Parts: sequence; C-alpha cells; structure tokens
Amino acid sequence: MAGKELFEAKGNFEGNSTDVIFRAALAGIGIARLPCYMTDPKFASGELIHILPGYSLPNTDIAVLFANTRNLARKTRAFFDLIAAHFGEKHSALVETA
Repeated sequence: MAGKELFEAKGNFEGNSTDVIFRAALAGIGIARLPCYMTDPKFASGELIHILPGYSLPNTDIAVLFANTRNLARKTRAFFDLIAAHFGEKHSALVETA
C-alpha cells in the first residue's frame, strides 16, 4: 500500500470504555484512540501528545433505537432533536413505528 504504514500494536492493556482508556493514556500506559472532545483540551495543556496528527478515522453512524414514541419522555425526544440538529437532518433519520 503506497504511502501507508501498517503496524501491529502489542500490549497487555485493553479496555472497552473510553473513560478507562482516556485515564490509561493520561497515566502514560500507552497509545489510545479517543474522541476529540476528550483529547483536545489535553493536547492544548500538554498532558497528551497527538502522535498521528495527519491520521483520521472515517465517520461512523449513530443509531438510536426505541420501542414506542407514544410514551417517549420529553427529555428523550429533546435529546433526539439535539442530535439531529447537531449532526444535520440530512445525516439522520428518526423512524417512528406503531
């Protein structure tokens, strides 16, 4: 693959929680792939170092599933509306079922 380098990361730590991985990175345990909202302030303060600034992952989908909108709490509906407004209507679809 021209222009790309591959490597296999090895180690004995893994986590399935961004909070745990974030704390591990802050503790200097290793390399982490984390969302910008968590890392940007730490890059600015120097607590974390961005080692692959030219690398980015493709966007991913967010799916919100729920059984019935008739009994949907107002807070939940407001959250759905906030997500749709933030990410854009063209990228979201709220499908209501009977």
